[in-house]
This record gives sequence, structure tokens and C-alpha cells, in this order.
Amino acid sequence: MLALTVSIHYCYSQSCCTGGIPFTGSLSVNNVESKSLQLELRYDLNSLDDLIQNGERLDNNINFRSTHTVMLQVSYGLFKNFTISALTPYVWLNEEVTAFSGEQRYQSSGLGDLMITGSYSIINTNSTNIGLGGGIKLGNGKTKIEGSDGFVLPPTLQPGTGSTDYILFASFNHQLAIRKQAKVDGSVFRQFNTESSSFASFSSYKFGNSWQFFTTYYDQFLIGGLIFTPSFGLRGRVADEDEINSNLNNNTGGFWLSLTPGIGADITKKLAISVNENIPIYRSLNGFQLTTTHRLILSLRYTL
Repeated sequence: MLALTVSIHYCYSQSCCTGGIPFTGSLSVNNVESKSLQLELRYDLNSLDDLIQNGERLDNNINFRSTHTVMLQVSYGLFKNFTISALTPYVWLNEEVTAFSGEQRYQSSGLGDLMITGSYSIINTNSTNIGLGGGIKLGNGKTKIEGSDGFVLPPTLQPGTGSTDYILFASFNHQLAIRKQAKVDGSVFRQFNTESSSFASFSSYKFGNSWQFFTTYYDQFLIGGLIFTPSFGLRGRVADEDEINSNLNNNTGGFWLSLTPGIGADITKKLAISVNENIPIYRSLNGFQLTTTHRLILSLRYTL
């Protein structure tokens, strides 16, 4: 029987049309064996070209945005069934705006917000794992980057959020009895955001609280001495509207639903690589928003 390793990725991003890391900053949630150390390096490309107004997609020739994020996550099995993790991202943000005065391009980069989590497997058998966890996202990322003119860049070009936020999650994965090489997993995350007084040019900004949920099917095949793991999943996110000076921002929040196909390979017993795509299939967004067209995630994981 082939061994199957799966990990759950949580996106602790903010709303797609505002600051932070739009639909990036994945946290890999998995059960690391006691006294084992796991390092995961991830590259996340998020292209935002879809312009949505009141749930309808519009022709977009005025605004394009891309986010490139490199993330390092360190996870350690503190003791049996309990894993602690820390993730830090570095973000490059690019935006192109076409106006009557012509095309304008903006760029910025900097450290994003650090996230620290702990998870405990309340059930951990050969075929089933059920876990509960929580964490905190610190507001240590850059939030007031200035442009060449000396003015603070808009929220869409700030890598951090300036707020301390809290996360709770529950997850499961189960090996299928009818096919030992296959597993399904599912997860639900709840994020509670706090107010920031140092985000871009705002004196008070609060990102909307959010839910995230997804489920994924994994299988395994032995090809040429390597174990390949194709996967196919469904991811959803529901976010409340953001608040500026305690007033709702009507161009934020909504519901996103995406397909998440991917494939991974175990290069050795300790080293694994994977690639995943995020394909939007449904968006019901508030107001006027620029949102994800496609998203690609490359991952390299090593266990000591």
C-alpha cells in the first residue's frame, strides 16, 4: 500500500479589491509527527483581471493586478497529535491602470503578515484524522509603502494589513475503504479581524470577517519509481464587507467558489513537490470589485 500525504491550505487573505495578499498567503495545515520538523517553501501567483459589478462580469480594459508571493512555513510536532506552525510571506504587488491620461503602472513589495497556529488531532487512526486548531495573524507586514511621489500607495499595493486577526479551524481526512491509495479531506476556517489604525492612508480600517471551506479528493499512482498524487477539489469563501472609519465599504465582501485541481510528487520519502490551480467558477460579490482570474501555487516540502 502506498503512503498518502495530504495537506490543507488555508488562505488568510483579505478581500480581493483591498490590501493584504489577495487570495494568497496559504497556510498548510497537516499533522506533523512528534519531534519532526517540516519546512515548506511556496510560490503563489495571483492574477486579478476579472471586473465584477453586482455579480456580473464586465469587460475590463482599465485595471489589471498581479500578486507574487513567496512563503516559508515551519511546522513542528511538539508532541503526539499536536503541531505548531509559523508562516511568513514576502509579497510583490503590480498594478496597471488605464485612464484618459494614459497607462500608469505601480509596483511595491515587502514583508506580509506573520501567522502562528496550533492544531490538535482529536482522532488519529490509520484511516481517519480529525483535527481542531486556531491561530493568530500579526499585523507586522508593511502597510504604508510610499510611491515615487512621496505619497502613500493605495491599499491594493500594501503587503500587510496592520491588524491582529484570529483564526479557528476544523479539518478531517479519510482514507477510502474501496481504494487504499485514495483519500478525501475537508476543512472549515473562521477568521475574526480587528481594526487597524495604520493601513495605507486610513485612520481606521477593518477587513470583514470571513468563512472558508473546501473539500478535496486525492489519489496516488506509482510511475517510474515516483509516487504521483493528482487531486481535485472545491473551495469556497464568504466574506463580510470591510469597514472604513466604522462605515461599510460596499465594494468589498461576497462569495467566491473555485475548482482546485492539482498534482504532486514524492521525490524522496522526505521531499515532495506539488502544483495547484485555482479556477473561479462562481462569484457573487458586493458592488464593484477586481477579483481573481486564475491562481497558481507551487510548493516544495521537506520533512526532517
